[in-house]
Amino acid sequence: MAGGKKFVAMENTDRLLKRSVRGDISILAPGCCLNLKRTMAPIRCDRAPLLPRRETLRRTFLLFSLALVCGPLIEVRAATDRLRVALVSGAPTYGSDEIMEKAKRNLETLYPINCTLILANPTGEGFDHIDALAEADVAVFLIRRKTPPPEALAAIRKFVDSGKGLVALGPTSHGFENWPTFDVDVLGAKYGGPYAEGKGITDIRLRPSPIFTGGEDFTTDKYVYKYTGLAKDVRVLMEGGHGTQLTPIAWTRERNGTRIFYMGPAQKESFNQSSYLRIVANSIFWAARREVPGAVARINRTWMPNAYPSSVAVGFPSGLNYCFDPTRGAIAYAWDGDYIDRWPTIAGKLPRDANVPGKVFYRAPEQNPFRSGNTGPAKIAFKGYHVENNAPQFRYEVDGLAVTETVTPKEDGTGLNRHFRVETSGQPFRYKPDDVERVTLQQGPAKWVEGQLQLPARSVIEFNVFLPR
Repeated sequence: MAGGKKFVAMENTDRLLKRSVRGDISILAPGCCLNLKRTMAPIRCDRAPLLPRRETLRRTFLLFSLALVCGPLIEVRAATDRLRVALVSGAPTYGSDEIMEKAKRNLETLYPINCTLILANPTGEGFDHIDALAEADVAVFLIRRKTPPPEALAAIRKFVDSGKGLVALGPTSHGFENWPTFDVDVLGAKYGGPYAEGKGITDIRLRPSPIFTGGEDFTTDKYVYKYTGLAKDVRVLMEGGHGTQLTPIAWTRERNGTRIFYMGPAQKESFNQSSYLRIVANSIFWAARREVPGAVARINRTWMPNAYPSSVAVGFPSGLNYCFDPTRGAIAYAWDGDYIDRWPTIAGKLPRDANVPGKVFYRAPEQNPFRSGNTGPAKIAFKGYHVENNAPQFRYEVDGLAVTETVTPKEDGTGLNRHFRVETSGQPFRYKPDDVERVTLQQGPAKWVEGQLQLPARSVIEFNVFLPR
């Protein structure tokens, strides 16, 4: 124990959720505990002297004028921070118009989201106001066997290729008669008709994902579709079926920069469950590369590719992830995508490296950026880490330089922020970054000399390094 903080010595473990439709749970995921503190200031019995009436009126007028001027600005900013979501309805047999209306009310009431309904034209195969799709950050499709006219299909194709987010529900895998390969092209799996001849499923298995935060108790006994030929970049998150006979019914993938989430169950009964509506909402934030409400960072000490054993894999709900290598005393690499697949590390007699699903956007240089007068390889001493504010804080030494490093995602989702706090000993040190423009000095007597941050002896210095996504 140091300063009342417990340092992590053991790795966290992900667990598979397995649930029957009756609600019994055979394996529970690790829970979370909320520690709520309420502090109350003492009530003061004394009062400040009352202002003269004229002064009171003057201040009231100034505050009212300020509200008139700044009020619209505040509202505009709040509106721009809200996600713009297009709900595209085109599955009458599912009651999709009613379903999407309900989803709209739920999303706009509970989340910073503005929704636009795009309904199928009742007189034809097109959609009313399909042009609104271009303004959306994320689109939710619930479509079945439609034949939109060329201009409408072109708008849909353009959105799918735009790099924005897509959430596809239920029959959308076979949603377009004039785009019969939509299932393989976009969703990454081949639609094969009703699973088990249309019989309802009896088991659901979930894999850990921020998308299921608050929706872990979702259940259904309705039929689902069968899918085969999953693309290599598809990551199955939910399976359903009968006993050991399972079929994938929810997954994620990234295609040409577009984050895609597919969820098979989409009947009215599903939308009546708050857990299902939560999954839909979470998938929208995930597809938009935003922090999923209520989700926490995932941390595992495990075997990672291109890193020494016992490295630490950290994944944030927004899809930003990194591998910290204690032996090298640095982030080995960072990637944009899903969290690691740990199955190879626990399957078989010998552990193998975890799979890293996503695109690596940062790799550490061969030499540690902290430099001393030592001409040989830097001596690294890892001191441990603890989790604070949903992010691990690493402590290590580089040739005697005490370093505390905290890595967090930027609020705007553009990358990772590395915050360093260093305490130099009797000798000065230098920090040589990859890009000087991405370093921001916070406090301390450090100075820039020829592209290197000089860290004087016996000093405490804090600075940030930005890693763009």
